[in-house]
Amino acid sequence: MPKTHRLRRIANPSTLRSIEPRLRSSFLKPYEAWLAARGVKLAPAAKLDCDRLSILLLGLDGDPPAELLDVVCLVDDISADRHEEKLRALAKKLKIRYQADAPNIDIAVRIAIKDAAALYELHTTTLGDRFKTVDRIAALCTGIPTPHAITPAMKSRIEDLLNGVFEAKGRDRSAVVVPIELPIGPGVLISRGDTMKRQSIVEAQRRSTMLLRPETFDFVCWDQENADLLVRSQTKGDLEAYCQVMGLCLFDDKFMFMPQSTHRYTLSPVREHGPACLSYAAYEGIEWVELDWLEARDQSLDGTPVRVGQPRPWEALAQYGSTLSSSLDPFRMVLKVKIIGEKRERRVRLVPPYRIECELDDVGILISHFLKGAGFLLPRPETPDESKLTLWDFR
Repeated sequence: MPKTHRLRRIANPSTLRSIEPRLRSSFLKPYEAWLAARGVKLAPAAKLDCDRLSILLLGLDGDPPAELLDVVCLVDDISADRHEEKLRALAKKLKIRYQADAPNIDIAVRIAIKDAAALYELHTTTLGDRFKTVDRIAALCTGIPTPHAITPAMKSRIEDLLNGVFEAKGRDRSAVVVPIELPIGPGVLISRGDTMKRQSIVEAQRRSTMLLRPETFDFVCWDQENADLLVRSQTKGDLEAYCQVMGLCLFDDKFMFMPQSTHRYTLSPVREHGPACLSYAAYEGIEWVELDWLEARDQSLDGTPVRVGQPRPWEALAQYGSTLSSSLDPFRMVLKVKIIGEKRERRVRLVPPYRIECELDDVGILISHFLKGAGFLLPRPETPDESKLTLWDFR
């Protein structure tokens, strides 16, 4: 099962009805006996009780079989609009035929029937697209090195080392590494058990308590262009473990990546250039860039946090006497970026000196180029001394 989450699409009766009847019955055929015992008959296909089926999938009349719940959650998750292009590409690869206007849920069901393993693999690779908040850790070396390939043997080595770290901390050896390839470079998803949770349940008219260990994912990716390791982790300890293990496995150097050793982001362009810092004319593909909001500490008021935002953030900053008063120390900023051809605006959240929230897809690379050109992403050779960072660059 990819991860625990709430069904958003497939359990809706109208969505169930939108799936071609014979296809829907074929999808549910392995669980026909369980469904029949609860009042849902697969034949005739066109008369399947979708309202009753919805109740069963939601677990409102007993837990569904684990295998059914796994595949239903998988189909539900991968049929989101953001996965449409990859979903259709997989269907084409598997030579699955469908109508041009077929909904994503229909295509996902067809793939699940023919090759559920391929659908699971697609789901796993798409998880890398969802990690937006990452810490950027600079490689402590000259030049831009080339990492070792993440072969099956390397995958096993990473798993063994991580599980050894977790075991030493009193945690179970639950880490499973899944290699992925993103536009910025190679990376891994790290599936592991999250913190134990207690859940009160009612079963057979009796109340009891169930102990659960939810599955969660961390993420590590090598940014080949900027020689940085991008890490999404649950704790500071996990961040350090991922840096050491990946440094050792990818570059034979346990201390290649040291958190908090080199600063990667700064908000100094806001102070130095004002609105001009968001000039995007040199970046083909960007329609516009706006300051959504900025948070700063007002040193004239004992460091009281100040937030300025839409509709006129720059005018609000000017109320302090200048574009950015010397008494204001900015520590967090959110930009809105509109990409030509996309309907939505993208939000980019910067928390110097290391953290960013931004998608890591092809457009994310374009945004990274903008941030670097605008001075928000520090040039790699710079260090805190060389870049002359001041106290207001820190959180």
